Amino acid sequence: MISDADGKQYPWYGLRNETQTLYGPTSRQTITVHMNDNFFPQVTWYVPYSKYDRKPRLTHIYRQQSFFTFLVAKDLATNQYHVLKTICWSMNLAIDVNPSQPLGRRARVKGPLEQDPPHVLECNDVILERCALRPPNANNSQTLIWRPTHGDPRIIVPPMETTVNMDKYLIITRDLDQTLMQPEI
Repeated sequence: MISDADGKQYPWYGLRNETQTLYGPTSRQTITVHMNDNFFPQVTWYVPYSKYDRKPRLTHIYRQQSFFTFLVAKDLATNQYHVLKTICWSMNLAIDVNPSQPLGRRARVKGPLEQDPPHVLECNDVILERCALRPPNANNSQTLIWRPTHGDPRIIVPPMETTVNMDKYLIITRDLDQTLMQPEI
């Protein structure tokens, strides 16, 4: 589990509409918090590595992510967090790419064509891991790995922060590209 906070206000996703402060003791109140998270990935057409030319080489994109959004109350006196609600959502996407095709025909979504909607869990049995309350955050942990058709995968853009040994990760996921390219049943 890793935080999707902006890296400035751990562990909060943001500080505008995403947080409210109540001072107590207080009578029963209704407060509103808002969160808007947009899926906005960016990919490159070519391998940003000096040993490759800038010819477009992207042939496939596969992205699978799952998220938990926690509505929490923090007791400022004790620094304890209390999970009030847990929302679960995911994003799964497979796209075939042919950069030699004309604009508008270069990419084709393989699936799924519809995403599952977010849902509020009936009980808060997902543990808010302590590691999600501190660095690194998701954006600083992203990395770009080139998985060529032949040869070993290579880290092109390393993560700014990570808790994972990237050399071990490459070894463990060496055959991942073959798994990702299998047709759906």
